[in-house]
Amino acid sequence: MDELEKVTLLNKLTIKFPVPLTAGEIERKLFGYLKSKAQFIVSYTLVIQGQKYPRHGNERYTTEIKGNICRYILNDMIESPAFTMTRDSEDHFVDLKFQNVPGHESIGEFETLPSGKEQLRLVDDIRQNLESYFSQRPKRSK
Repeated sequence: MDELEKVTLLNKLTIKFPVPLTAGEIERKLFGYLKSKAQFIVSYTLVIQGQKYPRHGNERYTTEIKGNICRYILNDMIESPAFTMTRDSEDHFVDLKFQNVPGHESIGEFETLPSGKEQLRLVDDIRQNLESYFSQRPKRSK
């Protein structure tokens, strides 16, 4: 297996955010956008710890976001591979990573899975919709 092929598949399965997002923005706005504007079905789990900074009271602190995204296309439901989001040191999320199937290390191998080609097309569609979300997202002033 060529190392470049592995990197290419990992790049295809990873969507980097142009700016880090809070868990609240992801849950309310980003997922809301995917559901309402792009007609995706987003199923996700938030892993929450109640207190990161005890002096701030019972602050909601999300440590992990994981799930999957699907869409109906011509009465067929296409489901993405499971995803997780990577958190940075500032407690913001910086990307969405779809899981690879062990033993399928290149795009060609991934496409040999029963729904591999459709899943990769769905990931590309999700990427395009996330780009659209970020292009319409208000810029924050510092």
